[in-house]
Amino acid sequence: MEKIMRSLHVLLFVLATCFAVSYVCQAQTKAEDKPPYSLTDVELDKKLGIEEKTELPKEYIWVVYFHRVPGCDTCQLMSKYIYETVEKQFSDDVKGKKIVLRFQNFEDRKNAALVQKLGIKSPSLAIIQIKDGKLVKAKLAGQIWSLAAEKEKFVDYVEKEIKAYIPGSTQSLKADSSLASTSEQIVVDFLYLDLDTCERCVATDDALKESLDTLSGVFNTLKRPVIVNTVNITSKELAAKYRFVSSPTIRVNGVDICKEVKESDCKDCGDLCGDRVDCRVFVYEGKEYEQPPAAMIVDGILQVVYKQQLREDDIAYTMPDNLERFFAGKSSCCDSGCCASDSVGDKAQCCPQPNPSAQCCPQSAQCCETGSSTAIPAPVRRTLMPFRR
Repeated sequence: MEKIMRSLHVLLFVLATCFAVSYVCQAQTKAEDKPPYSLTDVELDKKLGIEEKTELPKEYIWVVYFHRVPGCDTCQLMSKYIYETVEKQFSDDVKGKKIVLRFQNFEDRKNAALVQKLGIKSPSLAIIQIKDGKLVKAKLAGQIWSLAAEKEKFVDYVEKEIKAYIPGSTQSLKADSSLASTSEQIVVDFLYLDLDTCERCVATDDALKESLDTLSGVFNTLKRPVIVNTVNITSKELAAKYRFVSSPTIRVNGVDICKEVKESDCKDCGDLCGDRVDCRVFVYEGKEYEQPPAAMIVDGILQVVYKQQLREDDIAYTMPDNLERFFAGKSSCCDSGCCASDSVGDKAQCCPQPNPSAQCCPQSAQCCETGSSTAIPAPVRRTLMPFRR
């Protein structure tokens, strides 16, 4: 009996060992069979041969494929091609974390801020240059969908796009402090004073998005990438930098789509600074609009794209008195620095009469230049590609 029990124990031990080995093998096989986009960051780094202790350098390239879950067959195929390109063509840079490959679900809330900043609405490949923890420049590789059926061309395209962002590369495209474009790109700049309370700015932003959606099929067919830069003009310095004349402004390849500047009193912006401020009136087919029709924006974009016109930076710039008053009013309103506070009581003391505090210090605290990261909003680029003169 004792021998039988001993034999059973040995048998059970052998069976348990076999089961454990089989489980581990299956787990490894499943991990290897997973499409790259379904791997966690840890699994991905391990598969790429990156040591856990490897630290990020001060400057590196972030290659991010934004996908849906679950991904379609084409998405899975593209993620595989992207992984193979990075692994084979940039092996040394990857192991030194000079190039960091990631796969992110663009519908996940935790990625919402970056997705919005890049203007991503569908599976996309983003190439981002990071320096000292800050985004220097970024672009979307817009041709991946059209090349998905041709692996060799797809791989060549992705390789060239990444190489163009490697610091020191002969193909590197330098970022410019101003908004600019190449002959093939269509760069749309949306410049505004406020998107929290100003109805004109909000309506113009919505109409611009609608117009670009309308034109997307045309520009995709022509293989003309569209880059949209959204810039909140929060100071006199930014106004001078972007040669800002009237809010809101839409420029295409540096050209204002409005042929003339007409303005009228804007109560929303006036309430923000405690003074009278005039904002843009859009003229289209003989009629004036405070909120531009999408048809006007579509027409304006197409006219600029297919006609040579004088860029704004070719014209001498003088800041209008209207904007001088606006920024002066906002500055004096927030000298106390209380706008950074969430306290209603603090805000009630922020702006002396007749400036209503609720208008001066909105929840976003964008009127306050206190030096905090939320106080001075940086220009937001919705869809980014490298800027080049």
